[in-house]
Amino acid sequence: MVALVFSVVLQILMATIGIYKKCNGVKEYGIVGDYERGKDVLTKYVVSVQIAPDEDFDKEFGFHHVCAGSIISVKVILTAATCTKKLALKKRKVDDLLVIIGTPIRLQRDRTTQVRKIKEIKMQPNFEFSHSQEIADYDVALLIVSQAIEIDRLSADIIPLTKRPPRRDMPCTVIGWWRVYKGGPVTDEILHTDINIDGIKDCNQLYAVQLEQSVCITAEKFKELGTCTDDSGGPLICEGILL
Repeated sequence: MVALVFSVVLQILMATIGIYKKCNGVKEYGIVGDYERGKDVLTKYVVSVQIAPDEDFDKEFGFHHVCAGSIISVKVILTAATCTKKLALKKRKVDDLLVIIGTPIRLQRDRTTQVRKIKEIKMQPNFEFSHSQEIADYDVALLIVSQAIEIDRLSADIIPLTKRPPRRDMPCTVIGWWRVYKGGPVTDEILHTDINIDGIKDCNQLYAVQLEQSVCITAEKFKELGTCTDDSGGPLICEGILL
């Protein structure tokens, strides 16, 4: 069943959004400036992927956030492949990863909080990352949890996946846990910012690439906003659908 879900997700993602990301000039930022607290209607779709603490879990709850992710089935989380690279840098294994659900204030365990261990990570086969150019292609990974997530539609819910390419100027929301100012700490409470999709021609011209199908949001549009390093797994939600 998991293999089928992964296959379907990859087919959808590869057919519609051939993901391309270039973090030009915003690599030190998370969400800076024009941000708001996470939208209540969207936070139920978002999880915090964390590294399990070496000592007391309750005392260190929420301190080891790595990336956000999205619930796409009761046992599958969609996140960025670049997030798994952080594990390699910290010399961590799959067994060291946890998914925290139903906890928009990541340092505060709530009655809706669910904790799941990661059983397996499936990377997008075409994933590539260039450190020199700050470019990520097909930045997609699936996290398979060991126990099904309890879906209550309020604190935890499955987000619908896109079945069509994005259109230029489509209104979207990026959501996750970021730095609220340059060099500052990662925020405790989940945040969001509203953006619009750029045209493929804009990206091709700006970055001297030849994209045919992609989700494109130029770093220049963000100005002091960016999601490239601090929480690249945070979902891009457009008209209630995960893009």
